[in-house]
Amino acid sequence: MSHLPDATPHTCGAIPATCTATVTQYSACVTDTFVALNQVLGAIPSCSAITLAVLSAPSTGGTTTTPQSCQPLVTACPGYSVPGANGGMFH
Repeated sequence: MSHLPDATPHTCGAIPATCTATVTQYSACVTDTFVALNQVLGAIPSCSAITLAVLSAPSTGGTTTTPQSCQPLVTACPGYSVPGANGGMFH
């Protein structure tokens, strides 16, 4: 079983016309999602720190939860793949 990310390119879908979220709500969600992603990526060791022991150890992280700022967007845009929510960026 591979722990590598899916190599399939992902694109942003169109926001549905029924979405009632504001630009401010969308922006807050996207900004906080990338802050969380950068925290996860920052935890990856540098190449010089990687050893066989590190590679053999069970995974202790690498995931994050959807930022709270995305909840209004999830609620206002049902069916939309919100970045960071609904499997949009983090699993």
